[in-house]
Amino acid sequence: MTAMLHREYPKVAILAEYFTDDRTLLRTGSLWGLNLVLATLLGTGATGMPQGVESGESARINFIGRKPKMEEAAEPRFANFIARVNSILAAHPAFRRGGNCRFVDGGHPAVIAAFRQGAGTEALGFLVACNFDTRSPQRITIDLAPFLGTDGSISSLELLSNESQTVSYPRLELQLAPCAAQVLQLFRNGERKT
Repeated sequence: MTAMLHREYPKVAILAEYFTDDRTLLRTGSLWGLNLVLATLLGTGATGMPQGVESGESARINFIGRKPKMEEAAEPRFANFIARVNSILAAHPAFRRGGNCRFVDGGHPAVIAAFRQGAGTEALGFLVACNFDTRSPQRITIDLAPFLGTDGSISSLELLSNESQTVSYPRLELQLAPCAAQVLQLFRNGERKT
């Protein structure tokens, strides 16, 4: 379909919100004629562009005719979350390298979850889980034993809220609020660094 679009409209640019690992992105992005790729929470951060500040509206915006300027909310709704995500991406090299992303959500209908393997002196890895259901909380169970190389207890630090926990087996049960995310940094029990 994208090849047909490019033939018919040679100057068209195709913008994609593409959730995949970096190898698949590099292989299929040019093959499919994608000009710009968004969605770097799970990716390496090597591609994409900032999308600005989002604000949700309760009704469809009427774009026809001259309209008065929309009033901005006094308190930014997403700015603090975006800043926290950007600081996590900058602080941890595992989010800026390829070949270490495995989707672990098991085809959940509302949650996308991926495990990013740590390297060197980093933690065991990172689990990123996002609930795309805007109305209902979602629960997901993720078994990380095949990726962590251990079936013993592990510690985690949730990087968005700074909450920590220890589980006796690397099977995590997550409860995600509507339209929420968690970024868990995982350590062998007793190895947690600050």
